[in-house]
Amino acid sequence: MRRCVGLGAIGLLASLLGCSSDDGTDQSILPTITLAPGSLHFTAGVTALTVVVNPSSSDVAWTLLPTETWLGATPNAGVGRQTVTVTVSRDGLAPGSYTAGVRATSSVGSPLLPVTVDVPGGSNPALSVSSTSLDFGAALNSLPVTLRNGGGGTLSWSAAELVTWANVSPRSGTGEGTLTVSLNRALLPVGTHRGWVRVTSNGGTASLALTVLVTSSAVVAPVGQLTADPAALVYATGESSRQVALSSSEAGVTWSVSSSATWLTATPGSGSGSGTLTANIDRSQLDLGLNAATVTLQLGGTGSGVLAIPVSVVITGGSPLPQIAVSPALLVFAPNASSKTVDVSNLGAAGLTWTAAANVDWITITPDRGADTATVTIDVDRSNPASASGRGTITWSSNGGTVGLEVLLAR
Repeated sequence: MRRCVGLGAIGLLASLLGCSSDDGTDQSILPTITLAPGSLHFTAGVTALTVVVNPSSSDVAWTLLPTETWLGATPNAGVGRQTVTVTVSRDGLAPGSYTAGVRATSSVGSPLLPVTVDVPGGSNPALSVSSTSLDFGAALNSLPVTLRNGGGGTLSWSAAELVTWANVSPRSGTGEGTLTVSLNRALLPVGTHRGWVRVTSNGGTASLALTVLVTSSAVVAPVGQLTADPAALVYATGESSRQVALSSSEAGVTWSVSSSATWLTATPGSGSGSGTLTANIDRSQLDLGLNAATVTLQLGGTGSGVLAIPVSVVITGGSPLPQIAVSPALLVFAPNASSKTVDVSNLGAAGLTWTAAANVDWITITPDRGADTATVTIDVDRSNPASASGRGTITWSSNGGTVGLEVLLAR
């Protein structure tokens, strides 16, 4: 017998992802896919290295998606265990150290292969980072990354998170320094989550892969006590105010409101039962790139737990290079919902081109390719037997990085 705890808002699908049997045995163990070795380093003069793609089952299909256009993988798709050649083209790359990755997408997992490429020569700035992969596990809420200049001159850099549940600080600087990447676990349901922080500079770029394990959602409000529509807020260009409809099916539920950022306020500050919440943003306090925060409602009275509403605002033009962002970072389909939209944005100044693909056949993406900003429609086919898994992933590949979006179905 499976036992799952009911959840509210974004956390309501933890029951799909983290159930256990009555004897406490984990029932959510899934097949896996691994990459060996776990990272690649292209030193000066090296243009090709090999990696073994090894799914746990011989009939698992997979696709490899490099995060930068100067990386290649041959073959870039296959079934079962295969050896793949990863290649690099240094043409057009300034001297320095570059960090990127190759993402393997499949029905049993999407591991990232971190890649470092050295481009020798010159006295220009050369960005290098202490780590290209940040694993927060189940307990860590922040990790540091050191930025170094491996060349000459003065290094100028900017950083932006490409997911709403992470925050990077500081967002820009000169010379060497330390970034701190922090998490807001309240935005994430039970499961493994991945995202990116992208650092751009006059000495190269670095893509930092984030991995987070969420094992418990006990603080999230149970289903019915309080729900929000929409469950996440994405502010369009020039927009400063949004409303959220709060619904409660239980008598006696009270709530109080707080915000995780000074640029975000929500009124009223407290209430009971159903109502309307107004969330306002102060654009004068926003940074270039993706600004992410949370409105949190603490339940009281006959209610318990919290309801978290993710908030994201994209301010474009911060980077001289293209940089893709997708909002929201999670799509939750209610039992009667079959279509939702997401916003694709370019956080940089140069032109962005992108394609999108799902790892399951019950998800349809329209359009599945484009340039710069776009509104993309995501449709789910619940009549497809494969949708019973309740979980899929959409990957956006572009000349400005790679972003993954989790799709979850409520039953």
